[in-house]
Amino acid sequence: RVAEVRPEWSDDRSRIDTVVTVTAGTYLKGGPGDTVTFRVPGGQIGRYRNLVVGAPQFQSGDEAILFLTAAGPSIAHVFGLSQGVFRVKVDARSGQRLVVPPVLMSQTDGDAAQTVIRGDTTRRQLSLDQFAATVRQAMSSRGAR
Repeated sequence: RVAEVRPEWSDDRSRIDTVVTVTAGTYLKGGPGDTVTFRVPGGQIGRYRNLVVGAPQFQSGDEAILFLTAAGPSIAHVFGLSQGVFRVKVDARSGQRLVVPPVLMSQTDGDAAQTVIRGDTTRRQLSLDQFAATVRQAMSSRGAR
């Protein structure tokens, strides 16, 4: 769950990035602590706004599953911009927390074009447990290759 969203200037004041702090509920891999801070390109400070196409935006209270990466001791960032963010919503009828899938998900290794199909029944919301099981299965099959 997003605890804090704070825009800040880069050291040379050439761009604005947003620093996001989340309270971690569970880790699928790794686990640096109860809170994690990462950087997202883009943000707004006063009348100055830096917009980066494809960069996710966060607000305090948002709930999401995040795929983060970092190189060396630097602050983490979202892997693949918005592709590394899976939003969580609460179903109004059941109260169950569901993972909202992105419009397109790669099914294979490669850059094959995908077609968006309206009403695609394979594109469904998953419970958090189902989503975690799917990710763990994908991680174990990758390790086997």
